[in-house]
Amino acid sequence: MIDDLLFHSRVAKSKRTQRMGEFQLVIPKQLIPKVLETYHQTPLAGHMGIQQTVDNISEQFYFQNLPSTVSSYVRSCHDCQERKMTKAHTKSEIISFRTPTEPFQTWQVDLFGPLPITQKGNAYVFTAVDMFSKLLFCVPLLSSDSVTVSHALFQLVCTFGVCDCVISDKGSEFISQCTDQLCKILEVNQNFTPSFIHHCLGLCERTHRTVAERLTPYTKKGIQWDNMLPAITFSFNISPSDSTKYSPYEVVYGFRPKFPLSVSKLGIDLNSLHSDYHSYMNQQIDKLKLIREEAVVNAQKASEIMKERENKKTNPLKLNIGDFVYMLKEVVGPGKKLQPKYAGPYVVHEILSPHLVKLREKDSGKLFKNPVHLDRLKIAFVRAPNPTNYFIPISVKNEQTLNEIEKGAITNSEPNSNVVSDEPNSEPSVNNNLRTRPVRQIRKPVRYRSELDNISESTVADTSSSEQTDNTFYKVKRILAQRKRNECYEYLVQYKGEPAQNAIWTVENQLNEAAKQSIIKKTTSSYRIRRKE
Repeated sequence: MIDDLLFHSRVAKSKRTQRMGEFQLVIPKQLIPKVLETYHQTPLAGHMGIQQTVDNISEQFYFQNLPSTVSSYVRSCHDCQERKMTKAHTKSEIISFRTPTEPFQTWQVDLFGPLPITQKGNAYVFTAVDMFSKLLFCVPLLSSDSVTVSHALFQLVCTFGVCDCVISDKGSEFISQCTDQLCKILEVNQNFTPSFIHHCLGLCERTHRTVAERLTPYTKKGIQWDNMLPAITFSFNISPSDSTKYSPYEVVYGFRPKFPLSVSKLGIDLNSLHSDYHSYMNQQIDKLKLIREEAVVNAQKASEIMKERENKKTNPLKLNIGDFVYMLKEVVGPGKKLQPKYAGPYVVHEILSPHLVKLREKDSGKLFKNPVHLDRLKIAFVRAPNPTNYFIPISVKNEQTLNEIEKGAITNSEPNSNVVSDEPNSEPSVNNNLRTRPVRQIRKPVRYRSELDNISESTVADTSSSEQTDNTFYKVKRILAQRKRNECYEYLVQYKGEPAQNAIWTVENQLNEAAKQSIIKKTTSSYRIRRKE
């Protein structure tokens, strides 16, 4: 004790702490939240991390479980969770698409752009990749509206026939009514990948990178990219794929195309020609069958190798229904560097699969329309409000009034395990809205008091809380409404000193005599009026 203040003797464990003061001021339990707020949330603190906050507080102050209390406080800071990126990003295990059985059965489609506007006005590229042969189909577009994209999709169908399924992201051009009606007319199924999860559409995304790499040398020379796009597409289709070990052109047509420098025979050997058309077709069918069987086997092996390689670097997120999470969002605009990276916190409403969950808003309970991929989420630590405001005195006249206030405390919490309290050593998810207005006890005149009213204060203190509530009446200002519930009447009562929005439903036997007489008079007068009518 120094000048009636309690200090803690510091145990110096490093050269840095040896240079600090010998004593730390001990902080009472009631002031810990204020100290934490000052050393973390004020502008001079600047929302520092856990270790920096612990060092700054422990330099001057001491309280029990200081590191764990500061850690819980900083981790549950909404502003920090909304902006700061985690070092270990969530990464779920990948699952490969089912390999189609034939070419042009399933296509992945996407938009590439915006690119520099050409003389023809093109700024986007519609790309489609066949998931069996890896064949690339590109169409330059003037804009990315749904009508233009639907026209490009119709060109794809006119070139290769009607497919069974089209896989795309949830861009506005693909989920529009125009694209939806076109697919319904053509009887094509539309499948969508989760928003902002680009590896689910990896075939198109990796193709965009290759196309951009091959276009760049020519655009540097001033050549319009839309003039070079057909040649680049041809170069892509004649290149052997890493997964199938065959070029897309060879998988589709059964032979490799001729190149400008391909060696060709000067004369025609008649012995090498087929005797008739049927022998050529049979040979071509056998060749295509062999190529496609090997392509399927090679693609499946490549898929397993890729899955095994990628799944070694996973960081899965295990969630339960009711957990709080933050969702990564796409930040756009000129001030995106200073905008929050995450939105939330939200509540996990339903777990649809190992990769998709459905969320709802924490306060309103509104459900999200589309499911969210786990890779966009991170665990949220929600701090419960401080259950007691230590800086506003509560005027309580006697022990009976205090018991009534505690009985009326409201508990408001979410069913979740990751809720961190603002106060150390307190229940994590309890929020008591204590009433600061003193409760006025109205006592009737002596001649109107019953035997129960003449009980002394010492006797009242020994009785149960329910008996105290029954004998305690508040002064009724007016009765706003009436309803019948469980074969008895309840009245919406506004008490004196309270606003109308704080009126509560009260059973008749809990009202004082004046209120009961007022109800009888109103009931009698309304009955007389109905009789006259």
